[in-house]
Amino acid sequence: MNENSSSLDLSTLWVECKNPNGRIYYYNAKTRQTTWIKPEGQRVMSQNELDQLLANQNETSIKIVTPINTDTTDETTESIKKDIQSPNDNSTTNYNPYSYPPPSLGMPFGTFPPHLMPHMAQMMQNNFPGFGSIPPPAHLLRFMMPPFLNPSGLTTGKSLETLHTELKKLRVQLKELEDKMEKINNEASVWSEFKNPEGRPYYYNSKTTESTWDKPLVLNDVIDMQNQLEHVNKTIHESEKEVKRLETEQSQLAAAAAAANSNDKQQQQQQQTVPTPAFINGFTLEKLDSNEIRRFGEVSLMDRNLIDDKAKGKARPISTKPIPGTPWCIVWTSDNQVFFFNPTSRTSLWDRPEELKGRMDVDEMIRAAMPQDDLTNTNRTIATKQKLDSTPDEIEPEAKKIKSDVISTTINNLNGNENHDNEIKLIQNTTERLNNTQESNYETEAKAAKQRELIPYETRIKQFREMLAEKQVSAFATWEQEKNKIVYDPRYSLLTAKERKQEFDRYTHERADEERREKEAKLKLKKKEFRDLLKESNVSIKTTFNEFASRHSKDERFRAVEKIRDREAWFHDYIQELKTREKDGSSRHSEKEKLKKDYFSLLKELKVTRNSPWSDIKHSGEHDPRYKAIESSSRRDDWFREYQTKHIDETIPISNETNEEELERQREKEKQERIDASIKKRAEEVKEQLSGFQRELDKEREQLKKDKAIENFKALLTDMVRTADAEWKETKKTLRKDPRWEQDIDRDEKERLFEEHVNLLEKKRKMAFHALLSEHCTLTSTWKEVKKIIKSDPRFEKIFSNERKRDLEKEFELYMKDKYHTAKTEFKELLKETKLITYRSLQMIRESEEQNHLRDIEKILQKDKRYLLLDVIPDERSKILMDYLEDIEQRGVPPPPTASLDRRKL
Repeated sequence: MNENSSSLDLSTLWVECKNPNGRIYYYNAKTRQTTWIKPEGQRVMSQNELDQLLANQNETSIKIVTPINTDTTDETTESIKKDIQSPNDNSTTNYNPYSYPPPSLGMPFGTFPPHLMPHMAQMMQNNFPGFGSIPPPAHLLRFMMPPFLNPSGLTTGKSLETLHTELKKLRVQLKELEDKMEKINNEASVWSEFKNPEGRPYYYNSKTTESTWDKPLVLNDVIDMQNQLEHVNKTIHESEKEVKRLETEQSQLAAAAAAANSNDKQQQQQQQTVPTPAFINGFTLEKLDSNEIRRFGEVSLMDRNLIDDKAKGKARPISTKPIPGTPWCIVWTSDNQVFFFNPTSRTSLWDRPEELKGRMDVDEMIRAAMPQDDLTNTNRTIATKQKLDSTPDEIEPEAKKIKSDVISTTINNLNGNENHDNEIKLIQNTTERLNNTQESNYETEAKAAKQRELIPYETRIKQFREMLAEKQVSAFATWEQEKNKIVYDPRYSLLTAKERKQEFDRYTHERADEERREKEAKLKLKKKEFRDLLKESNVSIKTTFNEFASRHSKDERFRAVEKIRDREAWFHDYIQELKTREKDGSSRHSEKEKLKKDYFSLLKELKVTRNSPWSDIKHSGEHDPRYKAIESSSRRDDWFREYQTKHIDETIPISNETNEEELERQREKEKQERIDASIKKRAEEVKEQLSGFQRELDKEREQLKKDKAIENFKALLTDMVRTADAEWKETKKTLRKDPRWEQDIDRDEKERLFEEHVNLLEKKRKMAFHALLSEHCTLTSTWKEVKKIIKSDPRFEKIFSNERKRDLEKEFELYMKDKYHTAKTEFKELLKETKLITYRSLQMIRESEEQNHLRDIEKILQKDKRYLLLDVIPDERSKILMDYLEDIEQRGVPPPPTASLDRRKL
């Protein structure tokens, strides 16, 4: 089997595979080229056969491998290291083409992810040792794995030169893809996607004005090209990251090699325990705690020098001291510098802040140099105290700083060859400092608790709320937002943490309610003053807002309402109230009562008695405004009688019958007057109604007269204008001679009627011309052919004059275009009516070699005139038929006859 495989020509070996959809494709075992078509004249084997071949070869290779000694292994290791350092050296000749199995993925090679495709080909072409070779050492397996199987990344294990070469190729590939993408975008820009009312997408080409149901291939190419660009960009980004990492490692390795040459043999033996001076088993010294450093062994002298140089070039804070009464702290650094730090706002300043200028105690704190003993012992004591009072987000970075200090000190102790006991003492000292800081914080809290015991709870609550009011705490802010305003006030510690939060929430809720009530009260007052302004300005239901605003725009009550929307809304509300009040009759009732009161005062001035006649009072007060304000005479009489019966206290007895007869006569007279006035008023109403009817009759009479004149003028046009070539300017002279011209019609109306008449004649002439063409032309006829035929027809001379014959060709083209479109539409309707054509017809035609089904369809269609009409264009007719068959095949099984659109909606 091995011999057969080694003698195979890989360029002629093709492997058969299946994609996830079950479709078979083939790929070349050497070039990895893929195709859907089975190669002819080449050797083809299935994927299972190839796997079995490789398995047998693997077993044969294992049997050949023999034990080797240590020296051989070391030599092999050295040779592999050389291969790693010079990847372009292709001196290895034991290349086995089957040393790695081909991909067993169920898809063509062209559909692999882009970052796997170059590595698959490279794996088959680079000089990897075969299974018969000596296995490499375990610590070099990382360099031997294929790039796409390396767990540390896509490019891990490659040399720097290889990565630069791949980056160059990838950038060239990216540029080519971008050029292709630009071309494809230009081709795809003419296509637009739309949807029909049923939600089915179709595509429109703005260049060719064509529509199709199938998605154009160029749109799919755009998506594929975008995916390829994305993958190539991702691969370039990952390769660039790996190049930077390898360059860093090479610089570190170069420094380590230079330092190793200068040290003695004993230092070189110590270096063998640590792979690189800046790394211990892949971890940096800055990230290791003391236990990890002890586990990896003692640090070499070269490592200590690197760490000391790094520490010298970077100043760090060594001590801090808070400034009383402020959130600021003074910080001393390792290079004897001083700066100011605000832990609340996370601000650091070299210059003194504004609130600390002029303070003598700050000057004394800066002048007082920190003792040398405290420079290495205090470290983070005060910072730790601030950490305990800060939020959890502030505690974590401080804890990391303390841990880094402990680790760096532990490394220094190890580098100074101190024993394990010194390390334990250092950790204990740091723990004691943290405990002391916590104890000081507990003492502060204990003092605050004692103070809370001395002051009553109500007093403490009152002082805390006064503090919130003085600091102007917002009613709509949270505890975290306002805490920085109040945390440094002495009254802040009067309550416990839980009580502070509860009292703060209670205060904000109450304050929010107060602000809301104040706002509502102010708004209510503004609305009241605005309504007073409306009442004073005597606004009526006919007044508009613009009129009101222009008159009172400078009034303070108007300007107090800031929003124009509120002003207009309140104005319309008031107008609506006026309308409602008027509708209810309340205003009219008050007006009626006022008129009645004024009328009674007039009667009182006239000294009306119980026996006063109405005629005398009417004659005496008819010129008074209070009398004229009452429009109804009957209402004046009724109110006069009411005044006599209810508002006159004097009693004058009527003793004789004469006075009674006179009063009766007076009442009859007044009654007759009221009857006459009512009859007169009714006569005026009837006269007004008759005048309205008369106006309507006059309008109808005028309209009938005008319609008759139009009909006579149309008759004149029918008699005098018989051709569509007539012009108004010339025809008008002839029409003036006829007496029917002198009709009651204006000049524009006559011209309009003439144009309508001419257009009607032109329409009739076109219909006659179309009828003539339908007798002598087919769908493929030309104007030259038809002109020779119809020129001898006598109807042709009657239809057109010599001046209009030059326009006949254009009219003929329009007619043929319409006829061609009508013939195609009628043929499509015929196909729909043919029951023999179903959604299975196209499949039956494809399956039948003799196409009997297509012949049956054409026999039935030949019996209809709409099919025979297209005999002159058989190719176009066949295309329409096949398009219709494809369309109904795509639509599938039609719905049952009982189904309807309305029922589906229900």
